[in-house]
Amino acid sequence: MKEELNEKLFHEFPVLFMESYGSKPKTPLNYWGVECGDGWFQLIHSVSALLSRHNPKIQVEQVKEKFAGLRLYLNHYDQYAGGVVSMAEHLSFQICEACGAPGIKRDQEGYFSTTCDKHGGRKSKTTSKDWLARAMPIEGIGNGWLRLTVGLKDIVEWYVEKNGMPPVMDLTFKKGNGQLHVEFSGGDERTRGMADLIEHYSKKIDEDTGCVLDLVYKQ
Repeated sequence: MKEELNEKLFHEFPVLFMESYGSKPKTPLNYWGVECGDGWFQLIHSVSALLSRHNPKIQVEQVKEKFAGLRLYLNHYDQYAGGVVSMAEHLSFQICEACGAPGIKRDQEGYFSTTCDKHGGRKSKTTSKDWLARAMPIEGIGNGWLRLTVGLKDIVEWYVEKNGMPPVMDLTFKKGNGQLHVEFSGGDERTRGMADLIEHYSKKIDEDTGCVLDLVYKQ
């Protein structure tokens, strides 16, 4: 990630990224900064805002790309923080790492990346289906936001079936005052973290296209 975006994160969330300011580096973040493309900046920014508000004792130790997905490592996890991070990492597989537009995981001669068609490269082969093809239309909600709802449904289902999260019922999505709202019953604090992440990130993207709204952070 370009230096100016690193600095924006470090200065806007100084406690969360305080390891970056130490004179004696202790973590990969000290040495390398955020190790991913600019397209994931807004996703990381949403994570940072939610975690900083939730628990000021949480610190980020490393942020990087691994096997085409975002990875965030913290010094401390609780259920809410785990939900926020898990949701962001899951969503990264549908967001172009280069520009923030909707993307898919691709295999380019053994190198995996999540990119849009523009940044995918001529030799890229798709390795995952378009998530939008599995989305059920929701009245009043554009395709850009629908991709987020599919991601939330997928990870909630996985956590309930495989990771012991209490059943989540009545999961619905609504648009109010120009914003995406998630409603549900059951679940736990992990569920709340997942829902908060897509609500927060939805404010940063175009409802219809799914592209990031702030052109400063696009290539």
